[in-house]
Amino acid sequence: MSAVITFPRPPIEIAFTPRNEELIRVGLKRATTRRSQHGKIGDTFRAAGRSWEIRSVVRMPLWQVSQLFFLLEGEPSPEYFVLEWGRCYGVEPVQLNQAVYVHIFVEAPGVYRAP
Repeated sequence: MSAVITFPRPPIEIAFTPRNEELIRVGLKRATTRRSQHGKIGDTFRAAGRSWEIRSVVRMPLWQVSQLFFLLEGEPSPEYFVLEWGRCYGVEPVQLNQAVYVHIFVEAPGVYRAP
């Protein structure tokens, strides 16, 4: 019988604004919504001095993200999420029916964490 050895994939790059880095650092943000898919389940990335693992990627309309995931995005309300999302992308007005990708992440177990 032969053993299968798997190696972790190299980390991917996901850029965050300074405000969103801070929301991640203090534990308020555990999702990021993007116009295109930035990773897949199991991918890791670095943000706020820690490593994170993507646990779910879902494609849905932006209006639905605002209703279901505003708290995971670190925002106090659906309306504020839409406002901040539009600011990040420089979009005015925000097209709420556009399809986007929600990436839900958790701190990666056993991966580097800055002191």
